[in-house]
Amino acid sequence: MTRRAPSAHPFGLRTVRCPPKRLRRPLSRIATNSSTTCSRDLEPCGAPAPCAACGVVMFQIHAVGEAFRTGSVSDEESPVSGRLLTISVAAYNEADNLAFVIGHARECVKLMPGSAEILIVDDGSTDGTGAIADGLAAAYPEVRVFHHGTNRGFGGAIASCLREAMGQWVFLGPADGQIDLAVACEFFRNRGTADIVLGVRETRSDSIYRKLLSLGFHTVAKTLLGLPYKEFSSCLLIRREPVAKFEILSRPDAATILPEMLFRAHRSGMRVIDRPVAHYPRRSGQAKGADPRVIAKSLFGLIRLAWVLRRGR
Repeated sequence: MTRRAPSAHPFGLRTVRCPPKRLRRPLSRIATNSSTTCSRDLEPCGAPAPCAACGVVMFQIHAVGEAFRTGSVSDEESPVSGRLLTISVAAYNEADNLAFVIGHARECVKLMPGSAEILIVDDGSTDGTGAIADGLAAAYPEVRVFHHGTNRGFGGAIASCLREAMGQWVFLGPADGQIDLAVACEFFRNRGTADIVLGVRETRSDSIYRKLLSLGFHTVAKTLLGLPYKEFSSCLLIRREPVAKFEILSRPDAATILPEMLFRAHRSGMRVIDRPVAHYPRRSGQAKGADPRVIAKSLFGLIRLAWVLRRGR
C-alpha cells in the first residue's frame, strides 16, 4: 500500500531543533529520539536521515505509529478518527508482568470493539520485554508496540505514550501490575464531565519507603506548582487534543512531566476530576522510581519547573 504522511495534522512529521537543552515544544513535537534531534525536515520514508547541520542520524517523527507503516492514510483523514481510547503502557524491564497487565487492559478493549487499542511503549528494555510486547502485538490486533532504542526515562516514555496513541482519549497506566488497567473503561465513562480523570489509590500496597517517596514527591510538586489534586502518579485518563498543544519543559529522564501537564491543564481551565482505584502489590521486578538518580533529577526538575512556570512561561 502507498504510505502518505499527513500535511497538517498536529501529531505529524515535524522539524525539530538541535540540541534540545529544554523540551520547550508541544508534546506533538517531542522527537522520537529526544536526545539527538536535528534541524532538518525529516523524510517520510521511515529510513534514518543524517542532519545536514550536525551529522546526527535521526528517524522520522511519527505520532501515529504503525498507521503510516502498514496502511494508507489520506491527508484529509484524521489518524485518530477511528479510535476513541488508547490504553498506553510504558514498560521498562517488565518481562514478568507485561502479559498479565495487557490481559487486564484487553478486558476493557473488548467492551469497545474497533474503538479502543492498547499501545505498549518499550522504553529500551534489556530483559526481553520488547520481544514479549512484539509477541502480544502479533497475537492480538488491538495491541501495538513502539520501541525506544535506548532507555529515555519516565518523561520520555510518557511523551511517546501520548504522541504515538491513536485514540482521542489516552489512559496512562503502569506496567507493574499494581493497577488493574481494566479500570480504563470506568474512567472513560466520565469523559462527558472531565478532560482529565486522575486515579487516587484507596490504599497503597507498597513498602514504607515507597510510601514516603510518593508522599514527598506529591507534597513537593503540589507545593511548588500549586496543584490542588490529591494524587497524580498512579493512572489517569487524558483528552489528548488540548494536552498535545502544551509546551513541555520537563526533561525526559525525570518524573516531572505529569505534574507539569496538570499545572498547564489547571491554568488553562481544563476539567479535572479524580476517581478511586484499587492498588495491588507489585507482581515481580523492581520499582524504577526509587532510583536515587531519578529522585534527584525529579526534585531539581520540579524546582526548575516551578521557577519557570511561575514566571508565566
